[in-house]
Amino acid sequence: MNLVLVAYSLRDPASVGMARAFIEVAQCRGAEKVRGSVNSFACLDGEALLAGFEEDVVELEKLNDVESVSRIVVLSRHSSESRIPILSVHTPGNPGPSASFGGRPWEVSVSDPLMGWLLVRLLSRYAREEGIDTVYDVVYESTHHGPSSVSKPITFVEIGSDERRWRDLRAQVVVAKAVAEAIEKLGTSSCTPVVVVGGPHYQKRITERALCSDLCPGHMVSKNVVREIEREDDARRMAKLVIERTPGVEKVLLEKVRSVVRKGVEEVAKNVGLVVERI
Repeated sequence: MNLVLVAYSLRDPASVGMARAFIEVAQCRGAEKVRGSVNSFACLDGEALLAGFEEDVVELEKLNDVESVSRIVVLSRHSSESRIPILSVHTPGNPGPSASFGGRPWEVSVSDPLMGWLLVRLLSRYAREEGIDTVYDVVYESTHHGPSSVSKPITFVEIGSDERRWRDLRAQVVVAKAVAEAIEKLGTSSCTPVVVVGGPHYQKRITERALCSDLCPGHMVSKNVVREIEREDDARRMAKLVIERTPGVEKVLLEKVRSVVRKGVEEVAKNVGLVVERI
C-alpha cells in the first residue's frame, strides 16, 4: 500500500490554488470520495489521491480515518507577521506544553523524513526553474501546529506569508510540481533521518545541509519550544516523543540548549542507541 494522500482545505486560498495546480500537473480525474472529504481525485496514474476538506488544515485530525493510504502531504498557507515570502516544509504537532494553533500539547504526528527531504530539494529546483528563487526562500520549519495525532507519516508544504503570496500562481505551480515529483521518486530515493532539538523556528542551517547531503530531518524542536521546558523529566518526555514519531531516525542533532534539556535528550537518545551530534 504505497498510495499517497494529498490533502487540502477549501477554506485556504493557498491550499485551493495548489490543489488546482496539482490537478493539472498530476493529471487528476474524479474519484470516489475519501472518507470525510468534500471531493476526491485520482492522480499520477493511481499513485496519489487528492482530497479537499471543509476543515482548516490545522484541524485535520480526521486524516487518521483514511485507511487506504501510506503517507500524507497537506497543502497549506503559511502566515507570519514578517510577511517574508517562503516555501516551507514541516511536520505538524506540538512537542512541548503549548498548543496555540490546533492539536494537543505534548503530542506530535508521525513525521516523514524522506518526503520532506524530497520536497525541500524539489521546491528549491523548481523555484529556480520558474524564476521565483529570488523572491521565495525554501526552508524547513520546526514542528508546530495541528493536527497532532496523525499516525501515518505526514508532511505540510506551505506558501507564505500573506494573501498576496498565497494567491501567487507561480508559487502554486512550483509546489504542485514538487509534490508530484516527490511522490514519483519515493520508491527510488533514500536518506538519513535525524531529529533536531534547538535552533530557530525557520531551520535554515538544517535546510542547507539537507540540500547538499542525504541528511533528512523528521521532527525539529525549535528553541522557542525548548525555552518552555524547565524540568529534565519534561526534556525526556519531549525527546522520547519526537524520536518515537520519526521513523528510521539514526541520529539526534542538538543545538546549544540549557543543560537540563541537553541531559534529558542525551539520556533518551542513549537508551535507544542513537548518537547525539552537537551542532
